[in-house]
Amino acid sequence: SKEFGKTEGKEKSKELSAETEKALRAAFKKWSLDKKTIGRTEVIRALRSAGTMPSEEDLDSIMEGISQGNGKIDFDDWQKAHTRKTSRKKKQDEPDAATAMEQSLRRKRGNGPANL
Repeated sequence: SKEFGKTEGKEKSKELSAETEKALRAAFKKWSLDKKTIGRTEVIRALRSAGTMPSEEDLDSIMEGISQGNGKIDFDDWQKAHTRKTSRKKKQDEPDAATAMEQSLRRKRGNGPANL
């Protein structure tokens, strides 16, 4: 029936959201030393493990943008940043801000465009 299809779709959507949240929590816990927040040191470690060497200016921008200006990223901040990134509508030829920053950092280091 039509009602069954609607319910099934909603349940599937919730299941996908639960999977996404689980993955976000796992990534957050991987980088959080105290399992409650991610600070500047952890952000540096995460970015370096991804092959980037951010400048102090880049780090300031990341921390201010994600941590709501308090210098610590909690899980809610982490989840909101992910949601903002995935919900933005991108123009075909224009990368989102995170991708543009990554590409800029790689160009500065001479590694060419980033493949995120």
